[in-house]
Amino acid sequence: SLAAVHIGAMDNASAYGAEDCSVGLTNGMLSILSCADQSPISKTSFKMIPTIFLLLLLLKFSRTAINHLRIHVMSWRLPGPWGLPIFGSIHKLYEGSHVGLKWFLQEADRLRREGKNIVVFNICGRIYTIPITSSSAKEMLESTDLLTKGRDYDFIRPWLQKGLITSDGNYWKAHRKMLTPTFHFTQLHKYLEHFNRHSRILVEILREKTGNKFDVYPYLKRCALDIICESTLGQCYNMQHQTNHTYVVAVELFNKYVQRYSSEIHMWIPPLWYLLHDFEVRCLLKDLKDFTWKAIRQRISKREDGTIQNEDRTAFLDKLLDMLDRNELTREEVQEEVDTIVFAGHDTTSTTLGWFLWCMATNPQRQQQLHEEIDSVLPDSTEDIAAADLTNLPLLDRCIKESMRVYATAPFTERLVERDIVIDGYTIPAGSEIFLSPMMLHHNSTVYPEDWKYDPDRFLPENVAERSVYDFVPFSAGPRNCIGQKFAILEVKVVAAIIMRAFRVSSTEQMTDNTPAPEVILRPMNGIPITFHERV
Repeated sequence: SLAAVHIGAMDNASAYGAEDCSVGLTNGMLSILSCADQSPISKTSFKMIPTIFLLLLLLKFSRTAINHLRIHVMSWRLPGPWGLPIFGSIHKLYEGSHVGLKWFLQEADRLRREGKNIVVFNICGRIYTIPITSSSAKEMLESTDLLTKGRDYDFIRPWLQKGLITSDGNYWKAHRKMLTPTFHFTQLHKYLEHFNRHSRILVEILREKTGNKFDVYPYLKRCALDIICESTLGQCYNMQHQTNHTYVVAVELFNKYVQRYSSEIHMWIPPLWYLLHDFEVRCLLKDLKDFTWKAIRQRISKREDGTIQNEDRTAFLDKLLDMLDRNELTREEVQEEVDTIVFAGHDTTSTTLGWFLWCMATNPQRQQQLHEEIDSVLPDSTEDIAAADLTNLPLLDRCIKESMRVYATAPFTERLVERDIVIDGYTIPAGSEIFLSPMMLHHNSTVYPEDWKYDPDRFLPENVAERSVYDFVPFSAGPRNCIGQKFAILEVKVVAAIIMRAFRVSSTEQMTDNTPAPEVILRPMNGIPITFHERV
């Protein structure tokens, strides 16, 4: 992104020294001019430099134009709406991300009825292929040729750098292999104490607002951030008692800039972006990275002075710092992975919890059934929830999965096609991109009749057995699936069970009245405005 280039240029300037650069440039120019004065041939060669430069520029432009033409010619054979000349379907995104999502789902449904398994969209010259059935999704998700993230991730690379979400190639493979053991299920049980404690704090805060309709979404975000910070960084920040913490605000604003950059064509013009938003984005990046870097420094200091003994080094950051001590990671790589986990680990889980509560509030019969299950398994409201308790809450599991089906928290992931590949008999051209969309798959009405109806029975074992595993992919699938999905599910179940054990939730609206808007996550446009009623 432009922000990354700007920051990189500043770093290079400070590394070499402005004075050295100036002296070197001056001496170099004097040498060139001296040679040009002494030799007629050199004078001629020197005069040809602008011509050569223009020829090289023309060659690069020609190659780019030819490649774009090739992509478009090959894409004309693929199923999908081509929209307006040149601009394609970009106007749908300008109407709002929620309008674009609704239209994408309608087009996918139309093509499925025609027997197609993929849909292709032209967004201002950029070609996106989206699998709309489990068979085409399986081909794409299992492909070892589709592991490189798409161009839209360039915007968040200045923040997450080479963390697991944004890195590619052998670097990603090595880090994925290195970090996978830290998310083993046996390791996750150590975090149950954090899940329970911060959920109880949330319940006490919500008790003060019972009987009044309010947006619970910000409260869920702060709770999730407290959980991920203590589990990841080993520190409790008490975010739930801070209404406008710098990090929370910065994440929300940065997500909005990501959405604008991805969907507004004029934002793709670097000078325009630089003039309008570059300064604000760089300030947000500083806030985001300062927060995690301070936490890393504090943890290193506590390890060095003996404040934290070996037996207390259970946080995710401790595992990374152990790798740092063994020279398996650099300090920069430690921060990249911490930035990635803290961001992904709080934004997605809080959104999943928000949509779950919305589904409960707008489906009172299902909520009553869930209350009966929770009361039978967890009769003592003072006891912490253990992992064994969760295995005895099958309806809770189904209710959460159904809310994740209807409202897929991560609506899209993007991959770059680096060489021509064949999917479902169609050749997808190199240079185009693939959108892997859980929303498209979860709203396949041939698999999920009345797909906007909330029905947890879809996840009864006998019904699941009739479907492909690729019909439900809230955490993606294949080699690049979510490394933290077990952590996330465990957290969501514990927090949801503790909330539902304490409260009944209600809403005067219908479930579909709250419009989902795809940003980095599937944001509820109206928040989660519900009423909490304390259970006796």
